[in-house]
Amino acid sequence: MLNAKKPKLNKHLRDVIGALQKGHWFELCNSSKPCIEGRYACSEGFGIRVMHRTILKLQREGILTKRQVQYYGISWLRYELTDAGRALDVSHC
Repeated sequence: MLNAKKPKLNKHLRDVIGALQKGHWFELCNSSKPCIEGRYACSEGFGIRVMHRTILKLQREGILTKRQVQYYGISWLRYELTDAGRALDVSHC
């Protein structure tokens, strides 16, 4: 269920949303191979480490969505803003 009210966002969450609104991205490895499972990748200049709790919070608020991508046969989850996340104004907070 999506939250109809404006979500409560701390500075870290606002920073993550702001970076994603500027075109940055991040991915988590979704492979079943233990040596690479959970690896983290992000666009150059993103510079924010996104923890699992942060991802869950943003998904619960309807701000973040994920899609599966493949690189050289390895599965990754790419996280992107939803339309609600792109429309959110985090610049003045």
